[in-house]
Amino acid sequence: MPTTLSQFFLKTAVYQGQGALAMVPDLLAGLGAKKAVLFSDSGIQKTGLVDKLARLFDLPSKGVTTTLVGVFTDIPQDAESSKVNEGIRFVREKGADALVALGGGSVLDFAKGVKYGLYKGADDILDVIPGNFAFVPWPKAQLIPIPHLAIPTTAGTGAEVSPICVVYNEKQRVKANLLHPFVNADIAVLDPDVTLGLPKPLTASTAFDALTHAMEALFSPTAFAFTDGFALRATELIFRNLPKALENPKDVEARSELLAASAMGITAFTYALSAIPVHNLAHALGAQYRIPHGLANAVLLTQVMGAMPEFYEKRSRELAKVLEVPLEGSSRKLLEASIEAIKGLRSRSGLPDTFKEFHIPNSELDAAVMAVMKDPSGVLFPIPEEAIRNIVSSVIG
Repeated sequence: MPTTLSQFFLKTAVYQGQGALAMVPDLLAGLGAKKAVLFSDSGIQKTGLVDKLARLFDLPSKGVTTTLVGVFTDIPQDAESSKVNEGIRFVREKGADALVALGGGSVLDFAKGVKYGLYKGADDILDVIPGNFAFVPWPKAQLIPIPHLAIPTTAGTGAEVSPICVVYNEKQRVKANLLHPFVNADIAVLDPDVTLGLPKPLTASTAFDALTHAMEALFSPTAFAFTDGFALRATELIFRNLPKALENPKDVEARSELLAASAMGITAFTYALSAIPVHNLAHALGAQYRIPHGLANAVLLTQVMGAMPEFYEKRSRELAKVLEVPLEGSSRKLLEASIEAIKGLRSRSGLPDTFKEFHIPNSELDAAVMAVMKDPSGVLFPIPEEAIRNIVSSVIG
């Protein structure tokens, strides 16, 4: 057990359960919100979820009420900086004092970017994430007094509880990272009902995003007891419930457990944050070739583990136990068996093992390697160039 200083901070209140969506207006009112803007995307709007949530604000209330004054759904796959800037202007134009985010990681990060831009009085979110990386620790970081509620529609990023905000810098084709202990939502509503319509490929890829968060936390050099508890339990829940959710997409219990695993995985990841080689590659390649983040992690996780065994084998026995791999042989053998178990789950989930579908030519190899080396995610733990080259060449397909 490390004896160095560690920090574990749970800022977001979590309300979980079937039907919890109906609590949103009252929860916002409890935060003191008067006028709220709802952020989502066009895909979720087509499912009817946006209208369903909006109608809840029209229901009679016995106490103080929050009015929904605007809905913004023009949010792309990644939270592009120009769109975040549009969101900042939209909130100001509507005179809103509160934010609601309904969606996957892009929508949830979008809302966090808008929140931080409003708080800093910025017109351009990149002005307050200089050099594409901003870390504002407590006590320098202070409470952001903007009521903020998040409802994830995928079980993957955990962005509803994460103090990390990722904004796509489309000019430089890189993902800008903001770390601020108060940028995440005040309240997260984890309602499995809103995830029941999630297609199988998206269910699988987002679950692998959550799994990667948990795994990077477990193997982090700065992991400690609190993060280990969340990381190991999240890993167990994903392996147990992802097959159930894929077999029966209406399995409410499995969906609920995956939402919990997502929130726990990102929490462990955040507070064990140090070496994140999988995310280093996923962020860089995702930004360069517009690969969805969950899919990028799903493809890269086993490749990175296999390419850097010395880094992973020190805790391979703990991982093998959670994955129910026979605890026989050396630490290297246990790691290899665990990698095979993860590959098996990926295969059963219908996810690819390369990026072949994105048609990345071999001539891009040098540029891709350079993008990984320059990505802000590698600041704390640079991956050796030879390892990057081997991993990239094995996944571009």
